[in-house]
Amino acid sequence: MQLFYDVVICFFLFGFCGWICECVFCSFNERKIINRGFVNGPICPIYGFGGLVVVYLLAPLRDNILLLFLGGMLATTALEYMTSVVMEVLFDTRWWDYSSQKWNIRGRVCLKFSLMFGALSVAAVKLLYPPFEALLLWFPTGGKPWIAWGCILMFAADCAVTTYSILSLNGKLAELKRASTELRQRLEAIQGEALSIQEHLERFRADRSEKSAELRKGLEELATRWEAGKESVTQKFQHRRIMDAFPGMRSTKYQEQLADVKAAFAEFKNKKIKDEGREKKS
Repeated sequence: MQLFYDVVICFFLFGFCGWICECVFCSFNERKIINRGFVNGPICPIYGFGGLVVVYLLAPLRDNILLLFLGGMLATTALEYMTSVVMEVLFDTRWWDYSSQKWNIRGRVCLKFSLMFGALSVAAVKLLYPPFEALLLWFPTGGKPWIAWGCILMFAADCAVTTYSILSLNGKLAELKRASTELRQRLEAIQGEALSIQEHLERFRADRSEKSAELRKGLEELATRWEAGKESVTQKFQHRRIMDAFPGMRSTKYQEQLADVKAAFAEFKNKKIKDEGREKKS
């Protein structure tokens, strides 16, 4: 069991270091602080798994920098590709897209970041793991289970909250899609009714006014549902955090609605910044 506890603690240590790297890299590019990561806590699980792969599975290569680099690059690239596929299947969402990068494979992985992960693999084995190993030896044997299980429980709770938020977001996007589909159908019905009225103006004058009133009422209700749906998404912290953390995310089912929500989210943030600016001036 001691090996299990060591592996679990290493997973969280590597995940924490990966979270720091992601936050610094993305915050620098976006010129603002971003809590990068799938979950809310300070950990990127993919880096945790990647760290374990290169440290334990590639242990025979640790004395050969070139082979360690190549092995780490291939292993972490395969891990990133599989993670992209699994997360898309589970959540109907592409969390990152490298289609704009050269030498990419279906937008899931690309040479640029594969080379970067190869370098990080060498750093993980040569620079990070030795102090991690010393820390594990320093930890009291009786304290490791408490640390490991405590981290597991907090991580599991965080994953549950995040998963619920993503499913909730997808539910809102599904509602918006249904509303937009019905809205288009109503608009098409109005256009069709207008043509019919042009052809049979006198005959259907009374029907036209009655049906047009019904259609207008239906359109107003749908428009209200649409705006309320977008507002409910932008008001939730979890949804805002996810869209901030993954600005390039794309939905495989509700991309049009997600684009509308992102636009509403950007408008919400701009309004918030302006309001804060007015408060400071006053």
